[in-house]
Amino acid sequence: MKLKILTNLWSPFSEMNEDGQFIGIAIDLLKHVAKDLNFTYDLFLPRDGKWGSVSSNGTWNGMIRDLLDKQADASFAPFTVVKSRAEAVDFTTSYYFFRPAISYKNHLTDSKTARKLLFLKPFSSLLWVLLGLVTLLVGFVLRFFERPANKFIYSVEHLFIFGSLINQGGSITVNRGASRLFLSAWWVFVITIVATYSGNIIANLAIRRVSYPFNSLEELAENNEYRLVLLEGAAYELIFKESNSTIYKKLWKQLQEDAKETPDMFTSDYDALTRLVKKGGYAFLDDGFETKALKHRDLTFITIGITFSTYAIAVQPGSYYQYIISESILKALENGLINLWERRIFREHHYLSESSTGFHSYIRKIVLFDIVEVFYVLFFGLFVSSVVLFYERYFHHLKYFFTKKFCNLFNRNAKIQY
Repeated sequence: MKLKILTNLWSPFSEMNEDGQFIGIAIDLLKHVAKDLNFTYDLFLPRDGKWGSVSSNGTWNGMIRDLLDKQADASFAPFTVVKSRAEAVDFTTSYYFFRPAISYKNHLTDSKTARKLLFLKPFSSLLWVLLGLVTLLVGFVLRFFERPANKFIYSVEHLFIFGSLINQGGSITVNRGASRLFLSAWWVFVITIVATYSGNIIANLAIRRVSYPFNSLEELAENNEYRLVLLEGAAYELIFKESNSTIYKKLWKQLQEDAKETPDMFTSDYDALTRLVKKGGYAFLDDGFETKALKHRDLTFITIGITFSTYAIAVQPGSYYQYIISESILKALENGLINLWERRIFREHHYLSESSTGFHSYIRKIVLFDIVEVFYVLFFGLFVSSVVLFYERYFHHLKYFFTKKFCNLFNRNAKIQY
């Protein structure tokens, strides 16, 4: 028995290799079903290259049209099951489950943009103020216990306390038992503060913080900086066109109006949509498969909750192939074959290594802009210490000079009067 099978290009489910042969998860499923049910097949693309939606004249196009015209017996492709399609043709048991996602270029995230005062981010403003006050207070308490001769407000004790807070220690000698007990309690406090700060500053440096301009279709509908774009003939066109939701109707109407000026906003060319999205200001709703997020790292992907989330095999209305293909799909799912094919495709695309158990991690490089404020602190400290140095070296000399001169003048006047 030889069947006529449809597919449509959508990586990694169905695509062509360099030899012009179809490969992908859906193609692996077709080979499994053909072997299980003992049939051969001819594999081809839909006549108009579309997936299947209702045209302006009220007729179906794409793979749905070919099935209705009996040009094909089944379609092995990442074909999303929606109500209107299920009323036109029959679908088998779903073989893949996914969550839809919106991809867009996030203008709020720029790796070259300085993250201001990053070294202060681990703690709140109130906590920084309290730490400063506690450091001063502990320095005064330790100075009171030891009764040093130094009268300068920022004493050696303060320097020792501050040094212990930043893991630098100090060379002060503590003579009294009360001071030692007090410093023991202070060091327990310091261990907790330093550990908490260190963990948070590492996380802030290594992980890129992302702000999202929207997190749902509802927020996208109210966003004036982004416009929704869809793949023509795909399931999402049907959802937005037939939905009774106010939000979906608003987005669909907005898309139709915008597409008149920018035709690439609603086209069957996936690459054209991707190029448009990368320009910025557009949000592309599709199946959100992980390979797209790994391939286009310059785009942001957020998953959204839409009711449809399955791929299935479409057959002609009333075809008995629906039941026997469904049984074969269940065998593949029970034996974990879908996951095996998925991982093999990921390795072939270099998204997974042979020994890897997940996706390649993305480590953000630390740039100068992330820690530039620390240099500001260093230069500010240099400036303040220079002022203090001037005070200590020259002000005392001037004070001594004027005091001596005044005393000499007073003694001279006293002699004259005498």
